[in-house]
Amino acid sequence: MDPFSTNRDLMRESLDPTANPSLLRRSDLNYSNSMTGYSRGVEVFIKKEPSAESGLYGWLSYTKSVTKRNRHMPELTNQEYNSWLAQSSAKELIHQENADHYYANFYRDGSYDVLFKNSKDELYDFDRTHMFNMVIGWKFGEKAQIGLKATYLTNYAYTPVVGSKTVTLQQSLSELFPSLPPLPASSSTSSSTFPLYQPIYSDMNRSARLPHYRQFDLRFDRFIPTSWGRITAYLELVNITGSRVATSADTFVPIFILGV
Repeated sequence: MDPFSTNRDLMRESLDPTANPSLLRRSDLNYSNSMTGYSRGVEVFIKKEPSAESGLYGWLSYTKSVTKRNRHMPELTNQEYNSWLAQSSAKELIHQENADHYYANFYRDGSYDVLFKNSKDELYDFDRTHMFNMVIGWKFGEKAQIGLKATYLTNYAYTPVVGSKTVTLQQSLSELFPSLPPLPASSSTSSSTFPLYQPIYSDMNRSARLPHYRQFDLRFDRFIPTSWGRITAYLELVNITGSRVATSADTFVPIFILGV
């Protein structure tokens, strides 16, 4: 076959993207980006330099702040959300009205639903009320120095569990999938009637805080002068009290670090 011959398998065709409406992106069906929030606080910083080549030195800082966020979104319970999702997922959304206080969804079959934006300002996930850091040390001229660092942090806020309720597997499936038909009586085995425990969360979002965190570090530096510069050898003990960071209401992460 002549490699320079015309390839008759090639063809040219112009496509019209407007011919298929599914290829068009509706500008009125975008995700919401209406969250607002703020962070306010005050910080104090004090520093102490050694009065001479040897002596006491250090600094301390303290920050008090509050960080809040409003999602401007409808707040639904799991049952309300699953019920709405089961009813709307099978419908074709043709228009969404995003007003200041509500969302209105209009569907192809002529139905519509209105979801009110009932969210409010609440503590942000990474809000910390108090942050305190202190470094204090003693310098032994140009030979060595020793220092202690202390840290105190307010931990993050979370929504506590105030109780629990007992449900069966069938009840749990009905809450997650309202349109799912119930299991036939012949299939009601012990697995479908086995009790499940669901947590009940407080109505006040982020009304509790994880345990606060404290850490103490100790460090010793030895300065060794040479003809071409200075060598610094140090021994550092991090988190000498063995404090643990609470990442959830019942989970702590230990931190043990030794640096030389």
